[in-house]
Amino acid sequence: MTTSLRWLALAAALLLITTPSQASLKDIRTERLPQEKAIQQVCADVAAVEEFVRDWSDKWRYETPKEQVASLLKASLDELQKALAAAPNNEELLLLTGLVAQGHEHVREHFLLTSNVKHYLALFLHLLRSS
Repeated sequence: MTTSLRWLALAAALLLITTPSQASLKDIRTERLPQEKAIQQVCADVAAVEEFVRDWSDKWRYETPKEQVASLLKASLDELQKALAAAPNNEELLLLTGLVAQGHEHVREHFLLTSNVKHYLALFLHLLRSS
């Protein structure tokens, strides 16, 4: 990949993670995910809170406490990171992990480009380079 294409890919990736996204759990082909019970539980957990974390807001409008949702997403993210260690090229797993990382960022007090999002950006760029 030429340097200009790499810069273009980086710019596109940054644009994707810094603009509102319409990706959701329904866009992930769950049949291609590892069929482990823990991953299936992550999908169920994320589906239960997805509407709460779709967009960042400084005001929490839901009955479920924000801290409880953040904790659930952090635990899900930890589980997904373990699964990625075993299946680093599973694109659906990468997408799910990115979706959960983005949701986790949305429930934090401030939306920042943290190490979680940077990590998945690096994985995305790695996949682009290896294509």
